[in-house]
Amino acid sequence: MIVQRPLYLAVPQVPGPAFAWYHPAAQPAPLGVVLCAPHGSELMCCYRALRILAETLAKAGIPVMRVDYHGTGDSAGGDEDPDRVAAWLGSIDAAVDALRHQSGVGQVSLVGVRLGALLAAAVTARRDDIASLVLWGACRSGKAYVREQRVLRMAEAKHAGGDTVLDGQGSTEEAAGFALTGQTIAQLGTLDFATLTRTAPKVLCIARDDFGPDNKIVSALGKHGADVTSVEWPGFAKMMLAPHYSIPPESLFAALAGWLTAQPGAAPTVAVAATTDSATWTEPHGDVVHEEVIRFGDGRLVGLVCHPPDLARGTVILANTGANHHVGPNRMYVTMARRWATLGFRVLRMDTSGIGDSDAPIGSIGNRPYTVHGVSDLGAGLAELQRRWPTKRAIVIGLCSGAYVAFNASLEGLPLDAQILVNPQTFYWKEGDTIDVAPGKIYDGVQYYRRSLWKLESWKKALTGRIQYRKIASLLGARARIVADGAVKKIVRRHGRRFGLRTGDDVGADLATITDRGIDTFIVFSAGDPGIDYLVRHAGSELERLQRRPNFNMAYIDGADHTFTALAAQERLFELVTQHLLGQK
Repeated sequence: MIVQRPLYLAVPQVPGPAFAWYHPAAQPAPLGVVLCAPHGSELMCCYRALRILAETLAKAGIPVMRVDYHGTGDSAGGDEDPDRVAAWLGSIDAAVDALRHQSGVGQVSLVGVRLGALLAAAVTARRDDIASLVLWGACRSGKAYVREQRVLRMAEAKHAGGDTVLDGQGSTEEAAGFALTGQTIAQLGTLDFATLTRTAPKVLCIARDDFGPDNKIVSALGKHGADVTSVEWPGFAKMMLAPHYSIPPESLFAALAGWLTAQPGAAPTVAVAATTDSATWTEPHGDVVHEEVIRFGDGRLVGLVCHPPDLARGTVILANTGANHHVGPNRMYVTMARRWATLGFRVLRMDTSGIGDSDAPIGSIGNRPYTVHGVSDLGAGLAELQRRWPTKRAIVIGLCSGAYVAFNASLEGLPLDAQILVNPQTFYWKEGDTIDVAPGKIYDGVQYYRRSLWKLESWKKALTGRIQYRKIASLLGARARIVADGAVKKIVRRHGRRFGLRTGDDVGADLATITDRGIDTFIVFSAGDPGIDYLVRHAGSELERLQRRPNFNMAYIDGADHTFTALAAQERLFELVTQHLLGQK
């Protein structure tokens, strides 16, 4: 098996590097690919699918460089830095040059998805060494992309009952946890397929199966004399579902490998393969960042460690949220890890088995938020950190499914000093369970239908037969079982202890066991999160006793959704958790 290699790439005129993964081919190749990903929430959805695409091409003899644009993913910088579009284009340029250096390929093709397709076309227009372009679901223009983000932002604001614009002037657009500053919006406005001055000799346009082909893009490219092929292929819409539902269109990946290998190449030059698994840089606001890629768990698992400038206060591990890769939902793990490092914490952002850049065990399925491997993976990461950089304090932080892993790691006796559980939905899981039957999901569903009773539109649906009666009955039945289970646990807790009775999973008793071991426990909920109902109902009076202990605390954050999508909510979470970290002894 050929293992992907990390690289930090220098990007002209911006502070700090762009991060990239290089997927070498088994033998010298005439053609290589730079994979230009989507931006923002779209990348979060398809991150692992694009890794599978890169591996598919590498196995077909095509080396691939997949790059995080500056200010995105694992790269230096952030959304609000200046000159974002120039930095993104410069990141692709740096990736093209690094691909040639690493692989020795004679020709380079750019494969872009959504905004990445528009950026790839813009880079091609200013270079003369791009042999071919693959544009998948391309945005017609930067202005069109910004309009889409505004629609997404308004939909979020309507759902949340507020606005998500960052400043009073409305110059910065915030959507799905990512920001476009006024300057970035203006720079995106200069990108348009209709105004490109040149393109590659051969272009493959792959239409979105949920939108169909964009004939204006095909026409604009044809004006430059390019050999343009336009195809429709299913799979885009399913790939762009939430990460834990995302399905990679592997038949398209195989067809794309065939199209690329059929392109005429040039004789390869001498390759200078190398790995740069660490980098140090200074962010625009002055913080010095030192990060390093590590492998552990027999080489299957991957994580990035952000080192403190001086002796560490302790080690922090950030566990995956759902199937989001190690940057965390809305990339907030990256910014939090770098800020905590400046306060003296060594922070590992890791991928558990089958998520992001970590491989699933043979015979296992990837992209699963809850698995039997989570605790052992976390233990492998902790052991690797302690082997390399021993510290006295080890802290695990997890959101949603990451909180489940953290809780069970503490319960199973991993050498942890503290756990911070953010919006846990459930504390127990077994193979065969699905996300849709998680107690938090059931509670959310029931509450939705209760609210719908007071809406005229809901009664219109009922009268026209458009209500999903089976789904409602299933939710109510599942909810009734949860309520009954909580009631039984309450009775056993009150009267059964004198007889040593316990009703299976008991979160109250297990939290008491964890705190009895001296493990500091801090549970943070978004106000109104469905996980609150689960914890209160199943921990019962034990929760009241726990809150009288000095090493058990709970807190609530107003104005935040389950994954802290709004940047202001992310900041409140950071401040609350930081205060707790610094207050521990």
